Amino acid sequence: MTDVTKDRIRLTLTDLMDDSYFTYPPTVKVRVPDDWTSVVAKQVGWEARSRLVEHEGARYALVDVVPDGGVAELSPR
Repeated sequence: MTDVTKDRIRLTLTDLMDDSYFTYPPTVKVRVPDDWTSVVAKQVGWEARSRLVEHEGARYALVDVVPDGGVAELSPR
């Protein structure tokens, strides 16, 4: 995680693969505050696919983040 507050989570995903070939965004599971009822994710100004799920009483965002694609920012919608 790059930065975490109650209204925003910023993260950066990196890898060692050649970015000219490997740009497919894997889905990252991120623990979010329990009071978030929805989520929006953006990476370098583009909206990333995201959704909330609950697992064993905790709330998580599933977010597609492009490795080496810059900071991804999650916030409640």
